[in-house]
Amino acid sequence: MTNWTIESLAAALRAGEVTVPEVAQYYVDRIMAEDAEGPNAVLTLNPFWMEDAQRLQATLQNEAPLLHGIPILVKDNIDTYTMGNSAGSVALKQVPVESDAPIVHRLHEQGALILGKTNLSEWANFRCMASVSGWSSLGGQTRNALNTRWSPSGSSSGSAAAVAAGFAVAAIGTETDGSIVSPSAHHGLIGLKPQVGRVSRTGIIPIAWSQDTAGPMTRTVRDSAIILDAISGPDPDDPVTLSAENILEKNLLNECNASSLSGRRLGFLKPDEQFGTEVHEAFPRVIEQLRQAGAECIELSPLPSLATLQDHEITIMTSEFPEALANYFINRRPESPLKTLADVHRFNLDHADTVLSVFGQTWFDRCLSAPSTQTQMYAEALASIDAFRQEMSEDWFLKHNLEAIVTPSNGPAWLIDHQHGDRYTGGNSHLAAVSGWPSITVPYTESDGRPLGALFVAPAWQEARLLNIAFAFETYIQRTDET
Repeated sequence: MTNWTIESLAAALRAGEVTVPEVAQYYVDRIMAEDAEGPNAVLTLNPFWMEDAQRLQATLQNEAPLLHGIPILVKDNIDTYTMGNSAGSVALKQVPVESDAPIVHRLHEQGALILGKTNLSEWANFRCMASVSGWSSLGGQTRNALNTRWSPSGSSSGSAAAVAAGFAVAAIGTETDGSIVSPSAHHGLIGLKPQVGRVSRTGIIPIAWSQDTAGPMTRTVRDSAIILDAISGPDPDDPVTLSAENILEKNLLNECNASSLSGRRLGFLKPDEQFGTEVHEAFPRVIEQLRQAGAECIELSPLPSLATLQDHEITIMTSEFPEALANYFINRRPESPLKTLADVHRFNLDHADTVLSVFGQTWFDRCLSAPSTQTQMYAEALASIDAFRQEMSEDWFLKHNLEAIVTPSNGPAWLIDHQHGDRYTGGNSHLAAVSGWPSITVPYTESDGRPLGALFVAPAWQEARLLNIAFAFETYIQRTDET
């Protein structure tokens, strides 16, 4: 049962081979039996999971959406009326949520069974510069499902670990920079970060409106396409989604039908010095596999603007976070005694024995002294990001007539270390995160049992193209592994 995909389980449900309550019971039993001593991925179970499962079974029809009755887990920085929303912080444990986030509402409309909420790196890994991925004051330490000594990466740690452990068919994560693709890559999963504006962010505890998004974390590219279709669409409370209403592709699953990469033009970036020897030795295999599958692969030179990109990204995130969080509290949690980042910062100090027991809140410190979004410094950072986006478009995509670029997603997982924090082993999520463009990670090999992923990035709103390429690569990898 743990090998079910959305499509295979949907077929089994419609054939009467299994019922929604039986499936739900199976996954809940696995969580109860294995999670505490295993990945510690699931923070909260839906208190009405059996009632929901029975209702979905009663309304199951052959023409129902593919997600009807499919157990999904949702990261606990997304509003759910019945389960709250904590960002992993004890500060928000008792603060009520008045309604589901639009993304949760869309999943319900498609008949998905929201089985529970997953743990995460507290405040989506934006509380401390020396954090430990997967740890939160409310949920404790999430561990890598493949080896509990390894880091799960973050911040959607629980979502990745839960899918890899077989606690649900798929999960929803969120990303500002790396928080979907990195934990997915470290668990050998597909992680899809959509274009900013494709998926509503209303009801998701924010970091930066310039980069925040939510997306699927799954075992297959086709499953990611199904979920992305379900959660995409306009939201009047998230204006960025309205501008894209008329250009969104529909039926993204139709794009996952090509088993050949023949003639596709792809640019590639070699791993830089942040990556260890494992990735330097393994990544050329990706390019070889792509070429064997028929793709034209063009080596790209790093862009000059990459040298200062992180500084501009930090300015934008630290400036936007205090304002975005205050707006979230006002609009989504009006009964919260915490109204601002300063309130949360003070709460953490007052409860330091619990909240700050593993790491501090240096990102919060920096945000409280950051320039506002009305300053020249913030405007200059935005202009620099725009220039980077234009440089990518012109010097990479247009110059070489590329459809996508491919680069390493991650280095191998490191050991969990509460004393010294994360030991980052490399990643390239910033290319899509800062530009707002879509990206997807696909596993291609392992290093001593630790998965490595290839990250594909496409220009704005090109998820259909990205899924087509990723599916073809996934298919080729599976075919060569079988032979």
